[in-house]
Amino acid sequence: MRTLGGSMFIRNAVQFDYCVGEALDSLCAICDKAVILDCGSTDGTLDLLVDAEKRNANLRVVTGADWECQNNFDRLRVLADAAKSYLDTSWHFMLQADEVIHESSFPFIRKAVMSPNYKSYAIRRCNLFGDLNHYLRYDLDQQHKPCSDIVFRLATIENPAYGDAESLQVDPAFLCEDYIDKITIYHYGFVRRDANSIDKILSMQSWFWGPGSNPDQRVVEMSKRGTRYEWEIMKTREMLAHIPQPHPKFSAAWAEERQREKIPVQ
Repeated sequence: MRTLGGSMFIRNAVQFDYCVGEALDSLCAICDKAVILDCGSTDGTLDLLVDAEKRNANLRVVTGADWECQNNFDRLRVLADAAKSYLDTSWHFMLQADEVIHESSFPFIRKAVMSPNYKSYAIRRCNLFGDLNHYLRYDLDQQHKPCSDIVFRLATIENPAYGDAESLQVDPAFLCEDYIDKITIYHYGFVRRDANSIDKILSMQSWFWGPGSNPDQRVVEMSKRGTRYEWEIMKTREMLAHIPQPHPKFSAAWAEERQREKIPVQ
């Protein structure tokens, strides 16, 4: 029998305004089993995870992972694989803690898992930007995208995380690209509350590239000014489009609450 497991890891979801509860609800809604690995959170994140575990009988919360397990961005791959190691399913969906699976994807995920011809799938990631109702257009040149909008997240269990855990490492001979716009995750990493967005960028960029690297000076200046996350400094309005469908039902309330705090994209 083919079974689907889901995995995530997290550190300090409260401090950095992750939609971790919403992400877990979406993962548990489609997976037979799901696991989230807490990596030494110090801000009350564990309370959020326990609440999600109470809502979802198929969710397991695991603690005790070492955030400093590897240098630089390599830790993300190591921790993603560590989370997956608690699954005994035949298939795997790797999700990040600021992403939510759209429920319209569920029939296609189930169909994908049952296919005898493929071992992995490329899927769409909608990178919200500017406000909660806009995203970075898919047709932009890659140089204008802070992260990819096509990722490999659904695969048989043996496929490990790759690089900084943006995707799974897959065999192109068994990769299906037919469902790219049928399986969608909404990525909320760039539309957190403004103060949290700035803090997250400064924190991440201080360790992501290792010793000698510096956070984006534009964001450093935003922090000094104490203003909102000024997305217009990073991208232009022409790079944005209105979201292609309503937010996933799991994150709709989360998104609405934060949208009220944004200056809407015109």
